[in-house]
Amino acid sequence: MKKLFFAAIFSIGLFSISQAQSLDYYIANSDPIDIWDFGMDDAGPFPAVYELNILPGQLRTGSIPFLFAFPLEWKAQDSNGCGIYQFVPGPTGVITAPSSCAATVAYYQVGIVIPFVQYYLKLELN
Repeated sequence: MKKLFFAAIFSIGLFSISQAQSLDYYIANSDPIDIWDFGMDDAGPFPAVYELNILPGQLRTGSIPFLFAFPLEWKAQDSNGCGIYQFVPGPTGVITAPSSCAATVAYYQVGIVIPFVQYYLKLELN
């Protein structure tokens, strides 16, 4: 009976891993002055996500539900017109992304939550 129970739990776990593919995002504006606009798009079927008018000190969170897929592309632009574009083919460590203006950068990471296939994007705009 224990073996049957283990097999059932294992099968449910594998099904959950194959089905639970989402991306949770956390976008923080650490810039003390500028307002940021942010947009991202993945290879999944859902439309692009936009977070506009992110005020200084503000945190925006959200999720791309099931069927999120790499690659992920994101863009950000501050109120001075400085832009950042990144193409993300898969999970990353912490990356420093320079903008088109030397004064601004972003730090981001795309990680994975185990045991489910759930990703997260943590982004800090400076």
